[in-house]
Amino acid sequence: MAGLAGCYADAIDAHGVAFDLLFGPAYKGIPLATALACEYARRGRDLPLAFNRKEAKTHGEGGNLIGAPLAGRRVLIVDDVITAGTAIREALGLIADAGGIAAGIVIALDRQEAVDPATSRRSAAQTVAADHGLPVIAVATLGDLLAFAGDRAELSGQRERLLAYRQAYGSEANA
Repeated sequence: MAGLAGCYADAIDAHGVAFDLLFGPAYKGIPLATALACEYARRGRDLPLAFNRKEAKTHGEGGNLIGAPLAGRRVLIVDDVITAGTAIREALGLIADAGGIAAGIVIALDRQEAVDPATSRRSAAQTVAADHGLPVIAVATLGDLLAFAGDRAELSGQRERLLAYRQAYGSEANA
């Protein structure tokens, strides 16, 4: 997890997106954003962290957000992948409702999968970026996985499966 967090931080830093709070959408984004906050702390940057609950809590502190306040902060959303964009749109709504300003989205893998191959060849990441005017930063892409698999004889069988996947589901990013 620490190694992956380092890859996230490197990709974010290379992109140059300005942000001052990390947000991990429930559920997979929570440990990813937490690991990334630890990585940035290791690098000397102390970042606040917040995440959401899937169901609002009605007792104790209540609500559906946990962690640092989002109001007035530039928020970077940290997740694993974007499939249909549903979790990201939900996170964007929560951030806006709490007074935060979405600064971008970082994901581990852009599968470069078309949202709906029958009607559009745009990927989920491309769609979210265009619809919300936000950068979507990927640590790796399907193209990266194909190149990696192509460089290793022991992965040649996987490469064929990845190529078949791209042929069936690939977005215009694969053209």
